[in-house]
Amino acid sequence: MSVLKQVKQVYLFIAGQKKLDVLNAALAAKQKNAISTLANDEGVKLDVYWCA
Repeated sequence: MSVLKQVKQVYLFIAGQKKLDVLNAALAAKQKNAISTLANDEGVKLDVYWCA
């Protein structure tokens, strides 16, 4: 995780409603998972691409 936090921009490709729900939950409140950690880190720009 420390290496990912050093990257200025991360591209996240997700598919399916369940993954989108996980992403939205991670954005809403801090959780103990990588997506939440990166989404809530002010030094990392997270670009998310989603498909059904």
